[in-house]
Amino acid sequence: MKKKLLTEIAYFFFIFIFFFIISIYFFQDYLNSHWTTSYDQETALAYNALLFNSGIEQEMTDHSAYFTILFTSFFYKILNFVGLNDVYKFSQIAELNLNQIFQQNVYYLRLLSILFHVFAFLVTTYFFLNYFKDKILSFFLSTMVYFLYGNLSLAYGVRPELISYLFLIFSLIFIFRFLEKSNIFDLFLFFLFILFSILNKLQVIFYFPFILFFSYFHLKTIYSTNIFYRLNIKKEKILSYIFIFLISYISLKSLIFLRDYKTWIFLLLLISIINLFFYRVSSKKNISDNLILLNLCLIFSYIFFNLLVFLHPSGSLLSINKTIFSVVKSASQYNDEISSISISSINFLMNLLSLFLKNILLIYEIIFKSINSYSIIIFTFLIFFILNFKRYTNKEKKIILSLLFSFF
Repeated sequence: MKKKLLTEIAYFFFIFIFFFIISIYFFQDYLNSHWTTSYDQETALAYNALLFNSGIEQEMTDHSAYFTILFTSFFYKILNFVGLNDVYKFSQIAELNLNQIFQQNVYYLRLLSILFHVFAFLVTTYFFLNYFKDKILSFFLSTMVYFLYGNLSLAYGVRPELISYLFLIFSLIFIFRFLEKSNIFDLFLFFLFILFSILNKLQVIFYFPFILFFSYFHLKTIYSTNIFYRLNIKKEKILSYIFIFLISYISLKSLIFLRDYKTWIFLLLLISIINLFFYRVSSKKNISDNLILLNLCLIFSYIFFNLLVFLHPSGSLLSINKTIFSVVKSASQYNDEISSISISSINFLMNLLSLFLKNILLIYEIIFKSINSYSIIIFTFLIFFILNFKRYTNKEKKIILSLLFSFF
């Protein structure tokens, strides 16, 4: 047992050192560059971190990068405490120019990003190891993910995607644990971490159905509970109250207050998909008890999520509205074909389908007409799939084809 623990520690220490070295290698030139090199995100993140440390409500709410800003503000405070950073809040910037304020703070923002890169791929390796039970394969897969263009592009500008990705990996770890052990607390943590991820980068919410779909194939233990067996009231009645509450809350937030019927439709569809997932992973003998508890888990994770966000005086209700309850409007605001409020639902769906087809052609042009990390992965993926087609079960074939589809 002791030898196994030492082996695990040595393995993850090696993983840490490996990703730390290559992160420093890829980031070193950019780390010391001028603070305006990537002003689009970095200046906004550093500025909002100063807002957080000054107790002022955050102004960057589009993505909303809440946790990136929060962790950066904590990092600034720690550095100031040990005497490495002179400015961590607005009361300290008197008579300082922009260069003096941001050169040091953006540098430390980039340094923190490197540390989070290392930690994110330490967690990624753990996720693969937990799933495949193979140290070499897990190391290979996490290294492959590290060298994807989407990750390497973050070496040239700090963005909210990294922290969002980290939370997403944590959510996958906990949903897989729930499907293995049927521990309701794991499901609670899954919802909590995926809400964290969505708040940091709003587009994550569109991955939600795919995550549930892929996770379902990992199901090992059917969930079952009879915790409500002493209640005299009909379980179906309680369940109907929960559904009425969810529909009413979403309708008030998205449809009535924010006037975004597209998000309203999307969120109702998402709640239906979540409950379909609950139904599929539950024992049918006491299905009402299961659905009640699983939906309560979703509701309480959302309440706890709000408590954590608004515990900080700089937390903004606008950021939650934009990333969850008006997410379609926020995500499509830069595309006139699908963002116009005047278009009908049919035209909106047709334009969305047209955009999807255009993007597939764009993916073909950018990725498949040249040799790059994505084309190598996809073609290797297809070759292995074809060569081993007869060995796969129908379940495995569905997973693989779904992964390929989700890529597009």
